[in-house]
Amino acid sequence: MKTVVLVYHERLGDVLRCLPIARHLAADGVEVLIECMPQYHSLFDAVSYAAPVEPRHNAKGRRIDLQIWPNRYADFRASGKSWEDYVYGLLPECAGMDRRIVFDKLSARSAVDYVIMGPQTAIVSPFGYSQTVKYNPALVCQYAFGQFKAPMRILADPQQVEACVWRGWSESLFITAKNIPELIRILRDAREVMTINSAPAIICDAVRERYYHIPSGTPQDDTITPKSVVVTFGA
Repeated sequence: MKTVVLVYHERLGDVLRCLPIARHLAADGVEVLIECMPQYHSLFDAVSYAAPVEPRHNAKGRRIDLQIWPNRYADFRASGKSWEDYVYGLLPECAGMDRRIVFDKLSARSAVDYVIMGPQTAIVSPFGYSQTVKYNPALVCQYAFGQFKAPMRILADPQQVEACVWRGWSESLFITAKNIPELIRILRDAREVMTINSAPAIICDAVRERYYHIPSGTPQDDTITPKSVVVTFGA
């Protein structure tokens, strides 16, 4: 069996967006490995068509570096293309492929059944790592809490929760996923979700019929699809 190694070390949103390429290649009988940082490896518990390897691994096969940063960044910006159009365009064999992200191993059990969150919980995801336009998380949360009825929780990682609690936020406001499949289930099963332009928005587009989205303000970077309910919000 032929092996292809797709290289995209980080962030989670970009690793997620490599999955359609992996699924496309795997459909032709190719073993697909995605070289990414270890913190993203639990993602592959939710898919059957690719497996993770760490950077500096010794796997043999065709190696395809899809990363934009740093070597392709200037060319990407000059192209005016979206991430998908630019990165998928690096592989001629991916022309016309299905760009949907499919989590074919994700449990159908509700996040409520896992006692991750209560029934009818709405989620706001105000944090990110690589945004060109950064919003004040407190203002995003305030806005979301004003739009959605309780119960509602703030999606955050442990470091973000710690920083907010240190500033006086109540720890009871937050929900944290133990791993990426749990993150996907939380976003899939929430009553409503509001995101900024970050990995949760990409997940929501894969697993929800609708989600509220605060765009980045940089059209080349925006993740806006027919499922996005675009929210106008000042930075």
